[in-house]
Amino acid sequence: MIPRPRSGLTGGTRHLFSGAAALLAALALPLVQDCGPDESTATPAWQVLPTVTLYPGSSALLDLNDYVEDADTADEQLTLSVIGASSDAVSAVLEPSSHLLTLSSASSFEGEVTLEVEATDPEANSSSTTLSVVVTAAPSSSSLAFISLSDGASYTNPVSLTASASSDVRRVQYYSPYNNQEYLLGESSDAGALFPVTYSFSTLGSRQVTARGYDAAGTLVASATVYITVVSGGSSVSFVSPVNGDVCSPTVWFRSSGSTDIVRVQYSSLHNGSLYLLGESSDKAQQFPVSYTFNTLGSRQLTVEGFSSSGVKVATASITLQIEAEEEPEPEGRLGAWLWYIEGTGYTHTQLADRLAALGVRRLFIKVADGTSVWPEASNTSIPDIYQARGIEAWAWSYNYPNNYSTQANALSVAARTGYDGYVLDIESEFDGQANTLHSLLGAFRDARAAAASAGYIPSSGWPMNVTTWGNPEDHGMRIDIIDQYVDAHMPQTYLEVWGSSYMADPSYWVNVGTAEYVSLGATRPIHHIVSTEYDDITAGQIDEVFATSGPESSIWRVPGTETPTSIWDTWEEVDWHMYDVDAAQIQWVSPVDDGWYTPELWLKVTADTSVKKVIYYAGTYYLGESTDAAGQYALRYSFNTMGERTVTAYGYDSSGTLLGSRSVSFVISDGSSDTSVIEGVPYYFQYENAYNPSGSCQNTSLAMLLSFYGCPVTPDTISYAWGTDYAQSPSGLATVFNSYASSCRIDERLRAHTDGGMEDVNALLAAGKPVIVHGYFTSYGHVLVLVGFDGTYYTANDPAGRWTEVFKGGYYSSDNNDGRYIEYDEYPVYQAINTLDGRNQYPIWYHEIYLVN
Repeated sequence: MIPRPRSGLTGGTRHLFSGAAALLAALALPLVQDCGPDESTATPAWQVLPTVTLYPGSSALLDLNDYVEDADTADEQLTLSVIGASSDAVSAVLEPSSHLLTLSSASSFEGEVTLEVEATDPEANSSSTTLSVVVTAAPSSSSLAFISLSDGASYTNPVSLTASASSDVRRVQYYSPYNNQEYLLGESSDAGALFPVTYSFSTLGSRQVTARGYDAAGTLVASATVYITVVSGGSSVSFVSPVNGDVCSPTVWFRSSGSTDIVRVQYSSLHNGSLYLLGESSDKAQQFPVSYTFNTLGSRQLTVEGFSSSGVKVATASITLQIEAEEEPEPEGRLGAWLWYIEGTGYTHTQLADRLAALGVRRLFIKVADGTSVWPEASNTSIPDIYQARGIEAWAWSYNYPNNYSTQANALSVAARTGYDGYVLDIESEFDGQANTLHSLLGAFRDARAAAASAGYIPSSGWPMNVTTWGNPEDHGMRIDIIDQYVDAHMPQTYLEVWGSSYMADPSYWVNVGTAEYVSLGATRPIHHIVSTEYDDITAGQIDEVFATSGPESSIWRVPGTETPTSIWDTWEEVDWHMYDVDAAQIQWVSPVDDGWYTPELWLKVTADTSVKKVIYYAGTYYLGESTDAAGQYALRYSFNTMGERTVTAYGYDSSGTLLGSRSVSFVISDGSSDTSVIEGVPYYFQYENAYNPSGSCQNTSLAMLLSFYGCPVTPDTISYAWGTDYAQSPSGLATVFNSYASSCRIDERLRAHTDGGMEDVNALLAAGKPVIVHGYFTSYGHVLVLVGFDGTYYTANDPAGRWTEVFKGGYYSSDNNDGRYIEYDEYPVYQAINTLDGRNQYPIWYHEIYLVN
């Protein structure tokens, strides 16, 4: 609906860490799309594929994403195919989205097979390469055999995997295929203890387990396979709430019970082929509570895993939930139309209300008076009732003159008693260059509204009174500064169609010019533009552009009829009246964050309702690109070419191309030249000086630092005695505790929990001068601390545990009560701790964003 820009902004990509190609490959997010009209002609480029060596009856896994790339296409957008495989020799199974290739050799085959691998991008450009697979018998001198598992036997979790091998075997890896994917169960180089590994299977049932032995050069020299059944043992864990099959709102509290040996549980969710950690708890007395808010709707498979005191997973249980939106609130959009008088339109009020409701019109301005003449519409209670019953607000409006002020204001009094939702004064040429008359008229209407509120006809607040006047008030000498003292909003008559074709050609520009003129003349109240369709010259697309630029309370003058062409209805049918019905799409910004400071190149990411199939991003009217990521996070990489404030809007569309809703975010593009690397003055608390559970109170200690920084002095022990030390371990629980104290202390800051963020968002908040609480694997169990700065090389932290070893899950040095104050940590270890679960593969960050409520 919004035209592409006449001059675009350029896109690109950058590396998060130099030399970390494997890390970037794990991001698996779409690249920015070119803003120009030409389709790409770039061809996928292959690196040389390695020769894969197999033994008869064995398998190997190859990630083809590591060997192919396209300059303007993300890995998952490529279509890969393998030609030449045969079940009699070497079979190939290619997973279409992850591009993982499983190669399996027949048990009776030895020899070499050459396969052709082809990649095709969305523009049908393709290229291919060859892959050699050599199948050879294992050396007869090498041997490997299970001694802990017997073929066909049953075992309870956790399962001990032990194999004996010939002397040339130095390392053993254990694998198990499940749902067409092979999983590494663990590996061991402890030959003296017979290569032991302990593994807890997430689900019960039949399993194939294969041990593979490697020599000192890393060559596979022997393998053994057994078939076992994993059964329930003495350990158990089960969901208390929710229960299997429940329908839940996006925010869900999980609770579970377990056998006496279970001291900690983790909750996870399988969605679109990926496993997401939802949270963990050690609070057995409270049934291991964790709260989590899902970003998208639909079916979820949930798993709870129980761990013993030694950290071994000993039991699991799974349920399925349906996540559905809570009761849909009223749409945010209030796009409206103006009715001069019903006669001449060819409709009754009921008929007109039906037609407007079908279009999606949410507000109708009905004329009820002209000067001192109050029309019957002002007192006819059935009129507002008719529109309101169809979800349309009914507002009253009058044309006004510089005389008989109290008599004119009587129209507002009558309309308030009748049940209208608001009132608009139309002030035009009679008030050009006037001051005292404006005060008199608007003062009389203000008093009439106050009297109506005192009498109980309208609420004491929230019943708006606006003024509409010229779209170019400076030319008319209209005193916008005086009007601004009395009204809730301004409604400029931005009649582009009346002004001429050159104005219609660039609606956004002229709306912004009008807004700037109102502000320069003293407007501090909201500005909602009115666009005209009296001649049926303006197009639906141009009207949409006015609405998109002006905002959700824009409107059109006027309902067709009475000397205006009835063909105007056809144009109105094409107008996107649902543009601001945000909740239909459930769009939420993941990145960037509000008020963050970003370098020019950044990711744009939103989540949306499952009905959304495509998201298009605009900065004003500049088209930035689009994403069709069906997994729910619509990611786009974009590079801005100028510095300064930006407001970007994400528009969500369904499969038919219908706009379901939109949401905007504002942030700052900066070259990073200003010195905002460290936020001074954040108080420090050392958790091991806490009286209450010092080793388990890092989250409350971090909360105390942040609350004290913003003017709510509280100690870690105060929080722990009131809330315990488990509640704030989850992101949602931590935010709840902060916001409870913030409300009590009457400070304006609030905390918003994020469980799907990236390093850019954390860095943007730090650059904006906002400390950030993060969760991460600084220890094997997990830890919470406060980041207070980033200079591009080092993060500065207020670490409640003292001085970290800067090793993933590595723990802490012996520290005193000041070692963790404003301590510097290298960038990459911090990244590993908060942005991965294993020190290698990227995982969404849990962090907390400060925002203002006033």
